Amino acid sequence: MKYIDIEEGYSKDDIRIVAEIIKNGGVAILPTDTVYGIVADAINEEAVKKIYEIKIREFSKPCNILVSNMNMIKEVTKGISKKEEKIIKNFFPRSFNHNI
Repeated sequence: MKYIDIEEGYSKDDIRIVAEIIKNGGVAILPTDTVYGIVADAINEEAVKKIYEIKIREFSKPCNILVSNMNMIKEVTKGISKKEEKIIKNFFPRSFNHNI
């Protein structure tokens, strides 16, 4: 287990350490503007299982996935309809939709 105290700020090295943990199938707890989030690589099945175990969450309950672009949505879903794609184009930031 690695603990990085960000109370006084954090460095690029701290970010690299957390990124490596996630890339290697680990789990991290990160602050957001309102809560702490438990994060892992959503594509890594073993990492996702770790989150369910930590949270003592039933596997039948889905978790949120943060995505950076349309390609990632297509990678983590079974597909999106034309209507869903239109909603994404209309409501997501323009930079998100650059590769639709």
